[in-house]
Amino acid sequence: MADYYSVITRAVSDLTVEARWAVYDDACTALQERLLALDPPISEHELAREQLALEAAIRKVEEDLLLGTMRRFVREEDTPPATSSLDIISVREFVRPRLAESAAFIQRMQFQTKAVARRLYLNIFGEKRR
Repeated sequence: MADYYSVITRAVSDLTVEARWAVYDDACTALQERLLALDPPISEHELAREQLALEAAIRKVEEDLLLGTMRRFVREEDTPPATSSLDIISVREFVRPRLAESAAFIQRMQFQTKAVARRLYLNIFGEKRR
């Protein structure tokens, strides 16, 4: 079994998504043609095993590229932007009224939940027992 991962990684390292998938399609086609042309021919099992190995390598390359992109994104998010006091004041002015709205909403939901819970209890168990 060939080392498809390292070959594919080198081939697609600087390509766009569309270009990578074109390379993957070409690699699958080329592998199948090469394996079918072997003399003596290989078994169906060996052919399937090689194709699956190539597909697994493609998935691994794509996963690694995605993880790299996610890591770069997280690193960019971890560096706090320079903020001025005006930015902080505008954020506070934006957040304060919404916090008050949220607190009122939570309180209404608590009252509604208690009312629903009482009705459910009475429907299930009947009158309150003392």
